[in-house]
Amino acid sequence: MHTVSWVVLVFVYAAAAAGDFFKEEDDQEMVTVTSQVEEQLPPAAAPVTAAAAAAPVAAAPCLPVPVLQPPAELPGHWKEHLPSFQQDWIRKAIFCRNAKTGRSELRPHPQFWWYPPQPPTVFTQPPASPDVFFSCHLFLWMPLKMWSIPLVCVQPACGSHRLTAAGLYQTVRRVLDIDGWYDLATEYLECKKKYPAWSEDILKQLDLGHRSKFPAILTYRYSCDFRVVVLMRNQERSQGNSVTQLYNKLTEEHSAAWMHRALEYLTACEPFADSSVVQPPTFSSPPPLLPLPKPKWLLSVYARDVLSRLPEVRAKITSVFGSVLKMDSTKKVTKKLAGAAANTAGWCTNVGNEHVAEGHGLWPTAAGLVRRYREAGLAPPSVMYVDWDCCSLRAQGSHVQRVDRAASAPGRLALHASVCSRSHHRGSPALRHLHGAAVQGSKFR
Repeated sequence: MHTVSWVVLVFVYAAAAAGDFFKEEDDQEMVTVTSQVEEQLPPAAAPVTAAAAAAPVAAAPCLPVPVLQPPAELPGHWKEHLPSFQQDWIRKAIFCRNAKTGRSELRPHPQFWWYPPQPPTVFTQPPASPDVFFSCHLFLWMPLKMWSIPLVCVQPACGSHRLTAAGLYQTVRRVLDIDGWYDLATEYLECKKKYPAWSEDILKQLDLGHRSKFPAILTYRYSCDFRVVVLMRNQERSQGNSVTQLYNKLTEEHSAAWMHRALEYLTACEPFADSSVVQPPTFSSPPPLLPLPKPKWLLSVYARDVLSRLPEVRAKITSVFGSVLKMDSTKKVTKKLAGAAANTAGWCTNVGNEHVAEGHGLWPTAAGLVRRYREAGLAPPSVMYVDWDCCSLRAQGSHVQRVDRAASAPGRLALHASVCSRSHHRGSPALRHLHGAAVQGSKFR
């Protein structure tokens, strides 16, 4: 009994000693790890003294809280003329809100052409509307703001007073292009009277370089881009073309462009329409294709274009001069006149030189030709002659008198000679002197 008790006591003592041994090793290991961690920590801050605690602390700078300005708004009158799918991107692209006044205004450094944002390549959400697919570009015409060109009032009572800017014009025009439409806006200029900057009174004050920046011809209801007008100019030089054929071509181009936009929009909607949701999203229909103006309107635009470049056309016709002019009359051309012009002319008189034929008339034409030479700063022709009807009994005396006066005033009027053997020609010293020159010039007949 005593032997067993001693064995139990020895076992308990040994277990207690072993526990103390392992406990000491664990404590030693924890001390070592703690010392290593303390070495890696940054040094502790110095303790705050009472004097330092009493010192005033500098206040942190107060940063201004940003004030969120509401987005800019379109002018009220623009909302009436612009379609709904144009208003959002134009409002964001062209206008901004003034931080001081809070009013919407144009962005600084405006430009002519403004283009809408393009639709994304990949849609992660269903398209909210087809607007981004059918938006068209905008042309902003502001010659005074962009170039600071001095423009004056055309009213006689104003005495050429300088025009000043008066904001944006309230009307936004729609312009016909080859494959679509675009919008046209401009600024307002005022003196005692207000002018839109696209009016003809303002455009004619610009030089040719600045005037060519304006892209369209305006009519009462529609407007036409110059690219379409150039296609109508080509009708003059080609067979089988007409404004009706041009109308058909424009209709085809507009239809193809609209179909491409509609197909792009429907392709973007298709993946979301076939998704496995309980209720698929609803999509808006594409806007309808706008109808084109009739061929009669295209013809009126072409007439306006011809009138606008009438001085240029006249200069092309009358820009060829020569030293020998020949005048010839015929009835064959007048017999071909039809319609309202039929039986309105008895003779057609042509004037030709050694380069090309030009003009019409007879003695009034001769006076006009000489005046044209004088205004152009060129010497008058050396010889001007006709080969028929030069000796008419009705005009015999006047013809000879004019020739004699021309010979006495060289440089004032071109001389008139004829390949003729009538006696009164031989009696005129001027015609007798130029008879040989007329014969030499007869090869141009």
